[in-house]
Amino acid sequence: MYDKSLAREGKLLYSSSQLRCVKREIKMEKTILKSTVAAAFAMILAEPSQADIPMEKCKINGPDGKGLIKAGLADCAGSGGNSCSGTNKDGDPEAWIYMPQGVCGKIKGGCVVQ
Repeated sequence: MYDKSLAREGKLLYSSSQLRCVKREIKMEKTILKSTVAAAFAMILAEPSQADIPMEKCKINGPDGKGLIKAGLADCAGSGGNSCSGTNKDGDPEAWIYMPQGVCGKIKGGCVVQ
């Protein structure tokens, strides 16, 4: 039973029924937290990895014929002696990047490289 005199002395703050309610609330909060964490992990695992997405090489050139891939950000190829990842210069018309299959065709100036 809750005794006000003991509560004033700091010895007893809750009655046994109040403690049961508090314990039940804590248990419920832990269950909700565990469920939320489990759901987050399930969503992460359900996401397709990049290895599962078919990719294609995409060369993107502007109307003047210059490449639109920024310097040093191409995945491979290029003119002027560079041959692979990160060595292209701005405006390199031969530089290409990997993109998910079907995306390159949606970009103005995008061309799939074979």
